[in-house]
Amino acid sequence: EVEFAIKVDAKSPAGQHKGLFCQVFVMENGEPVAHNLGGGILRIDPPPPPGKNEPAKPGDTTAKTPETKRLSRLEQLRLEAEKAAKEGKGQ
Repeated sequence: EVEFAIKVDAKSPAGQHKGLFCQVFVMENGEPVAHNLGGGILRIDPPPPPGKNEPAKPGDTTAKTPETKRLSRLEQLRLEAEKAAKEGKGQ
């Protein structure tokens, strides 16, 4: 899994976009070797809501947010299962 920030246009639709293609060059014996990688997914998250003291800026997709660890799919499923178990016990 590779994660990095990109700047997108305000008109870019949020969500998962399949068919991502990536070309990577790796050095081997002093020579660049091209690797073509397909089948990836680009996920564009909607911008977070403005803070209490920040006015909303139209099309602002580069809002400053504190760095947090992105959960893996397995971690997300575990948290959902724990939440569901707690909600089920409280009834």
